[in-house]
Formats: sequence, structure tokens, C-alpha cells
Amino acid sequence: MEAFWLAEDDERAQTEAHHGLAALADRTHPWLSGALACWIHRCGGTPPPVPAAEPYELELAGNWADAAARWEELGSPYEAAMARLAGDAPALRQALTGFEDLGARPAAARARAVMRARGVRPIRSGPRAATRANPYGLTNREMDVFKLLGEGLSDAAIANQLYISPKTTGHQVGAVLAKLSVHSRHEAARKAH
Repeated sequence: MEAFWLAEDDERAQTEAHHGLAALADRTHPWLSGALACWIHRCGGTPPPVPAAEPYELELAGNWADAAARWEELGSPYEAAMARLAGDAPALRQALTGFEDLGARPAAARARAVMRARGVRPIRSGPRAATRANPYGLTNREMDVFKLLGEGLSDAAIANQLYISPKTTGHQVGAVLAKLSVHSRHEAARKAH
């Protein structure tokens, strides 16, 4: 079901969850039946009444905040993020952050799709992965400027090369110098080599 949900095929996810519930018809398993019912609910369907473990029961009742809190108490941050997808704008942002912190890229992408559908804009939280990976903490654009500084280009030449204004170039050069902890373009050029 989750694979279909991640692929934004909610109808197929619901169908699979219904098949799972049918297979459980003669047995009582609140964790499994609760999970299946939640998948139906998360995908926009109306699940049949089934015995459900507490966090699933809370989510099915529309109490996403308590469901997320309960998942956190149980040490299940992924499920907590899933429950928050039913919440308000701050909850959606928290869900996205939760998925990103776990490295759950497909779930983060689906969270962004949910946010777009509801008109909620994500808040950038810290530098991008490429910036974090850079030994100096330079953005991609600052790396472009840094390389051109290494070639000895002036601000005007860098602006022409990168199709940006001279004023923007000046800000970028200043940011590069500060992040490199150097005082001149020549020191930056030496670090580039």
C-alpha cells in the first residue's frame, strides 16, 4: 500500500488495503487492521470499522495530533510524520521535516505534494544538502563565483559570465570571502588553487 501511496496511486493503495482487511476477516489483530484502515483513510477512502491499536484509532478518529504524539512516545517518528499529514500547515511542515530527517525522500516528496495540493508552502530549514556538503559551506552559486575568483576575474567579468548584476556579484564575492575567512580576492584565489 505504501508503495502505491508514494507513487500517488491512492486508488490502488486503498484496493490493496481492502484486500488485506478481507484476509483478516476471521482474526482480530488491532495493529494490522488499524494500519490497513489508516491506509484507506490516508488515501481518501472510508475504512470499515475495525479494531485498531491506539495510535491508529486516534488517527482514524481525526485526532492526528494525539496520534502523532503517541507515535513519538512509541519511538516511531515515521508514523508520527504520517499522522501529521492530516494536520494543519505547521503539522505538514513538521511532517516534511520528519521525513527529511529520516532520509525518507519518497515520503518527503509525497508530503510536498500534499502541501502543494493544500496550498501550504514548505519553509526552508537550513542549507541545502550541496551547501552542507561543501567544505566551506558555499552554495552552488557561491562555488561558481569562487571558481571565477580563482581565475582572477573582476566583479564585472564574473557578473557577465554568470548573467547576474554587478551588485549581486558584489554580495556573492563578499559572502565567499566571509565563508573562506579571507580578507581579499587574492587570498580567495589562492584557496581556489
